Amino acid sequence: MGRGWSAGSGWGLAAGVVAALMVIGLALHVVPKRFVRVWMKPRDRRRREIARSRVKAWLVGHVVVGGLAPAAVLAHVDGMSGSGGVLLAAFGVASVLGAFGAVVYRAVPRALTRIERGGSLPEDLKGDADELRARMFREMSGTGELVKRIADRILVPYARAPFGWVSLVASGRTLAEEERRLRARIQIVLEGRGGDRLAGLDKLIRVAVEVRALPGRRAMTVALRAWMPLHMVMAAVTVALLLVHVALVLR
Repeated sequence: MGRGWSAGSGWGLAAGVVAALMVIGLALHVVPKRFVRVWMKPRDRRRREIARSRVKAWLVGHVVVGGLAPAAVLAHVDGMSGSGGVLLAAFGVASVLGAFGAVVYRAVPRALTRIERGGSLPEDLKGDADELRARMFREMSGTGELVKRIADRILVPYARAPFGWVSLVASGRTLAEEERRLRARIQIVLEGRGGDRLAGLDKLIRVAVEVRALPGRRAMTVALRAWMPLHMVMAAVTVALLLVHVALVLR
């Protein structure tokens, strides 16, 4: 396929054809995904059925072909010049974004579920931050001196730790489990003292844990959403460059 892509040997030509077909196949993944309602069977609500994804097989195929396509491309490449070089660069960016998305879709949803009490849209999270901070100080104002000191020395630094959400996500704990861990840590510090002077502490712990988790919710929500438009744009660019490249080779 031109100077940038090796087409001089039968093997190189075969690899190029396979790579081109894989790229086209990957691009066609959007068809069943976007028009799934056309070929889905209506669900009989009178029958108890186990919900199964109608597009999971297409997704698995997309990931498998996406993992194999770079091997076919590399078997065909002999340089990075001309239209072949631009095509290779576009394909590389699209592949990296796709691999990132596969990892994100595999790991992030479960982790995100653990550190949120209810789903939120990205635009809601900024408002959540202001609300949580106001709620934390509001809860502090209604507590006794001991709880205020605990909040100042333990809960506020805990909630404001810059990368505290990373350790929370890495721990695999849910918010409720993290609350129990933080409460146990405070009890160790108090050495059994405090007694009935700890009214309002549990509410503060709950808010502090939510404040700590919020940056993680933001980061993972962005990770789930931001890569897909870029991936689709680069995939479209790759297909367009592939067509141009083939036309240049065949003329």
